[in-house]
Amino acid sequence: MRHLLGTCVVWLFIAMIVGVIGFGVASNAHSQGVLIKDDFLTGNAFRTLPRASQRIYVMGALDGALLAPLFAAPKAQLDWLERCTVAMTYDQATAVVETYMAENAVRWHEPMRTLVYSAMRRACVVTR
Repeated sequence: MRHLLGTCVVWLFIAMIVGVIGFGVASNAHSQGVLIKDDFLTGNAFRTLPRASQRIYVMGALDGALLAPLFAAPKAQLDWLERCTVAMTYDQATAVVETYMAENAVRWHEPMRTLVYSAMRRACVVTR
């Protein structure tokens, strides 16, 4: 149990960092020519993780994204994510990502943070 908890904490930390880096600059990266570091995890690798680790990754990516303004990312550019996820459970957010991945197998080789962003963007734009 102690090993599992330690593993979960490590994944949560990695996912939060990825969320801050990925979401924080993704919204204006193309317009400013920002180079974003390669991801720690691809969609293919994510699919091999146990369900609990997948949930923790998504949770950390979203938590990290919502912390992006601490690193000078414009908060206004993340308002859509905050509005969309304010009442969402982490199981629900993980289901959004799983659904997106099931419908976009062609993208599994891409960085997982990009897939989480794309999944949430599509779900949040549809639910407006």
